[in-house]
Amino acid sequence: MVTTLGSKGYIPTTTGSYVTVLTVPSGYHCKINYFFCAAGGAVTVDARWSDGNDYRFLKGKNLNAGDLVEFGGDGKYLILTEGETIDIQCSTVNATFIISYEVYIAPASTIVL
Repeated sequence: MVTTLGSKGYIPTTTGSYVTVLTVPSGYHCKINYFFCAAGGAVTVDARWSDGNDYRFLKGKNLNAGDLVEFGGDGKYLILTEGETIDIQCSTVNATFIISYEVYIAPASTIVL
C-alpha cells in the first residue's frame, strides 16, 4: 500500500469563522495521527471534522499563553475519506496548530471505515 506521510502547520489570520486546514483529496483516505494546538495568548478554539455533517472534537476550549491541547498517539486517530475536512475556528490569532497525517490511495486502503 502506497502511503504519503505529512504534517501541516496552521496559524490563524482570521477570527470568528471556520477555516478549512485539511481536505482529503478525491480518491484518498487520510489518517490523522496527531493534532496539536499551542496558545500564545488568550484564545478560544473550536475544531471539527466535517463530512457534510460537523463533528466537533474541540468546542469552545479556552486557552491561555503556554496552554497545549493534543490528540493522537497510542493508537488513537481519526480516519477521513475523500472530501472530508478538518476545520478550525479561533477567537483571536493567538494559536498555532500542527496536524500529522498519512494519506492512502482509497482502493488500496485496508483501513476499516
